Amino acid sequence: MKLKEVSKRASVPAPPITKKVTLPGVVAVRFLIDVSGQEPETVTGLMNNLHILVDINRSIDFAAAQKILRQFGILAEREPFTGLTI
Repeated sequence: MKLKEVSKRASVPAPPITKKVTLPGVVAVRFLIDVSGQEPETVTGLMNNLHILVDINRSIDFAAAQKILRQFGILAEREPFTGLTI
C-alpha cells in the first residue's frame, strides 16, 4: 500500500509594496481598515483565514497587523519606543 503525497498549496506571493506606515505595538482593527482602504469584510475575512479571531472594535498586536497589511501591499514598520519619562 502506497501513501499518496499530499499536494502542498502553492504559496501566493504578496503584492508589491505600494505604501509604508508606522504602527504602535497595539493597533485597532478599524485603523487597519482605514489604512488599507479595504472593506471591513475583506480585512476581517483575511484575519479569519490567518486565525486572528477578533472583530473591528478590537485591537491586535503589531506582528498580526503587519502580516495583514502586507497582504494589501502595505509595509508596516514599528513605531520606535520612546520610553517613559518621569
